[in-house]
Amino acid sequence: MKIDITDIWRCIQEDGKQIEDDWNCIVNKVKSGHAEEISEGDTLFLGACTKGSTAIASYRTQPFSVVKAKQRAFCFKISYVKHIYETMKARKANRTEQDRFLPKDSSMTLEQRVHSLFKPFLGMTSKQIEVALGIQSNAKSRFAVFTRTILGYSEKHKSFYEFDAANIQIKTIRVERNGKPKEDMSFKNIKFNDIVYQEWEDCDLYQELISKFIFVIYRITPDGNDYYLDKVKIWNMPESDLDAAKEVWEKMRQRVVRKEYDNLRKYLFSKGLRYRKNYGKLPGHPDIALPKYKTVIFVNGCFWHGHAGCRFFHLPSSNVEFWELKIRNNRERDIKKTEELDALGWTVITIWECEIKRKEERMITLEKLYQDITNRAQINPHQL
Repeated sequence: MKIDITDIWRCIQEDGKQIEDDWNCIVNKVKSGHAEEISEGDTLFLGACTKGSTAIASYRTQPFSVVKAKQRAFCFKISYVKHIYETMKARKANRTEQDRFLPKDSSMTLEQRVHSLFKPFLGMTSKQIEVALGIQSNAKSRFAVFTRTILGYSEKHKSFYEFDAANIQIKTIRVERNGKPKEDMSFKNIKFNDIVYQEWEDCDLYQELISKFIFVIYRITPDGNDYYLDKVKIWNMPESDLDAAKEVWEKMRQRVVRKEYDNLRKYLFSKGLRYRKNYGKLPGHPDIALPKYKTVIFVNGCFWHGHAGCRFFHLPSSNVEFWELKIRNNRERDIKKTEELDALGWTVITIWECEIKRKEERMITLEKLYQDITNRAQINPHQL
């Protein structure tokens, strides 16, 4: 379907007020000397995406603070671009369904508009809200139904333009007497086949975490017999917490990638090569040792072993000194064990995570590995 650039620009102009608010949000953080705290979750439509590598070498000085910050560039957020496209398609198809907006008020921010909808119900118990909304339900999901009804959702209007365009997620939370939520908060299921080939800023989890969240909190009553609407909070994850989430994601991906290590061992076995795994008799406990060829193989994760120049190696932006020291120590340990093995007459081969991620790259790497091992046997047979 052909979409004119003027139509796209017209759609963006319609959101000019929100885009201006987003721009001011980003610029005000820079002016206040907190550019290092800028997060893509701060805004709705206009973002400040990281530019280039996130390694410490790419950090930039900021005008109002001595703290260096990630290099960034203005961009329209992925959710907003997708929504513009869907909106243009709908308009081109002359669909009669109109966009559903929250109540407009140019003097109020989105957060203020949301709070104004919930204000009449604050302090009400679930039974009182049922009466006020004309809803009767004993289902566990009734609190989510309350939330969506207060916001204006219905069978006819199942979404709002602002929420769809900004990928705003609504989370209903029940809080117990101990101050803890009654249920865990869930996200999309992890697709393990995809996570191996994704980078952090392209993965589904990252896109979810940079969203804005509307937390609607129902707290248990003093007598413990009901819940009342306590507060509404619009929140986004700070940049420092995103870095912590990245660390967890990297560890999870490493566990998935280790499956590729199993594929490597199976490949060697299929080629008639016999080996020992995690060989404790040698320095560094090599992942794979082939005594017949006096060759060892280490399978290194690109992040944890600091694979220079690799697209999968980016230092987190928070606690930088800790990560620099940790990665540097890992590298020094790798060099030391290689020198010790070399002194014992063993050949050391390092396979990097990025070399066995994709099927095409993996086969090239494995075939080359087999040739390296067998060629060594032909070159120096008396030492085998």
